[in-house]
Amino acid sequence: MVDRFHIEKRDYLRMNIETPVTYTVLGKSGVAHIGISQDFSATGLYMIGDFALASGDEIEFELNPSNQKLTPFIAKATVLSCSPDKDNTNTFHIRSKLLP
Repeated sequence: MVDRFHIEKRDYLRMNIETPVTYTVLGKSGVAHIGISQDFSATGLYMIGDFALASGDEIEFELNPSNQKLTPFIAKATVLSCSPDKDNTNTFHIRSKLLP
């Protein structure tokens, strides 16, 4: 059942966006890793990725929309948490906060 009276408690709207993400850890090897965004807001990104990150890691990521009319979105973020998927240990749930 959908709650039509839900009140958003965040300062910024969170958008459910599933699109490919490429990310690298700043200051490390520069190897690009692959993920899929799950939701995105003005302050953060939640994605599922193929590489375990540590809390505090700084990453640069690029959201690659499948719609050719939209340009990729590139930003930097600090990893808040990273946990392995319960069903696939090669997949990680990554929560990050965008850097100014």
